[in-house]
Amino acid sequence: MSIKLDKSPLVGFVNYRFTLEEEIPVLYVYEIQLESRVQGKGLGKLFMQ
Repeated sequence: MSIKLDKSPLVGFVNYRFTLEEEIPVLYVYEIQLESRVQGKGLGKLFMQ
């Protein structure tokens, strides 16, 4: 997933997979990538919420 609301450069992304296991919804997050200049500002936490 990437969120881009304007013409600013993309600063991160999340690689994930949504699936059902025994009819229970499961989300696997494989990686979160953020540029170093935006790390430590809560964006990774925001992606996980």
